[in-house]
Amino acid sequence: MRFGRSMNITIARLRCAALGLGLILGGSDHGTRAGEPRNEFPLDWYFSDQFLVRRLQGQPAPELNTQAWIGAPQELEKLRGRIVVLDFWAAWCAPCIAALNVDASLVRQYADRGVTLIGVHDSNRAWDKAQREAERRQIRYSIALDSSDEQDNTARRYKLEAWPTYVVIDRRGIVRAAGLRPEKVADVIERILKDPIEETASFPPEFFLGGVTRDPGLRATEGSAVSVMTTDECLGPRPDPSLSSGSVTVLHFWSTSNVYSIRALDELRALEPELIQRGARLIAVCDNRDDWAEVRTLAAEGNWSSTIVRDADPPGDRRTPGGLTMAAFNIRFVPITVIVDAHGVVRAAGVRATRVVDVVDRIVNPPVENDERAPRNGSK
Repeated sequence: MRFGRSMNITIARLRCAALGLGLILGGSDHGTRAGEPRNEFPLDWYFSDQFLVRRLQGQPAPELNTQAWIGAPQELEKLRGRIVVLDFWAAWCAPCIAALNVDASLVRQYADRGVTLIGVHDSNRAWDKAQREAERRQIRYSIALDSSDEQDNTARRYKLEAWPTYVVIDRRGIVRAAGLRPEKVADVIERILKDPIEETASFPPEFFLGGVTRDPGLRATEGSAVSVMTTDECLGPRPDPSLSSGSVTVLHFWSTSNVYSIRALDELRALEPELIQRGARLIAVCDNRDDWAEVRTLAAEGNWSSTIVRDADPPGDRRTPGGLTMAAFNIRFVPITVIVDAHGVVRAAGVRATRVVDVVDRIVNPPVENDERAPRNGSK
């Protein structure tokens, strides 16, 4: 569906009403730590005022924080392996109501092709009207009432600036497009549906972020020897650059500016005693742009025992996202956990924190293949 001229004007006016998050447009945010938004798709597919939300592109999608549902409650973590479309809308917003026709069309066209649509309604007002609208239109997808916690609701997590806002998340749980025009959502879905679906031979798909679909760059590093691990600052023993010192290494790439990567690091630190029992070590690699004094403070306050290093700057501008080690491992976002064997070979990239010990177990004690020719019970 394409809006006519008058509707576009209405949208433009409504979309100027930001959420009090601080609207940043054009190039006014140049040189910030997060850098400029990266657009995989043509710029005219986006609303021009969607700067903040577009900075989520290429990053893991924040989980929803809601207080009520129309239809079955949904969690993004449980939707890995499916494409997810989020429609941030409100029943008081006329363009949002008009775009519900687009949503209905998307559900009809893609529900049986691995696509889930979720509506996220404004927490401030008109939820009762949303319920009536859902009944009147016989909406066949789940709609959430956003959390009333304006400091940590879904709108805040997604840096929402106005309604309607569409976000498309791929099968790996990565935000691929944010701030789309309603009529361009289907085009993005079509492109993502063409992404290769592949499984890893070494470990089950559920061990990895995204399940059967993963970042091709991460997958490509598996089976290769670590060429170099280049860092500058270090807390704890400085690791061998080739990571071939005889121990399995769990590398966790994180950043002080990414709360989700810090949470993932906390999960791994809780598992560190189990890793040590298996002869493995944990090394936390923070972003090259992180303030080292802040890293040291976090480590001291949390009584961290893990080795912590800061990635080395790439040649040129230090504000460029990603250091030399991230580049060597084809890492485009954090958090990412990579497991390297005792010989310095990457065995698994993009492992879920809850599966790290399982992967280490399989590396340290590889499963024995059944061989029908082998003697059993001591028989010859």
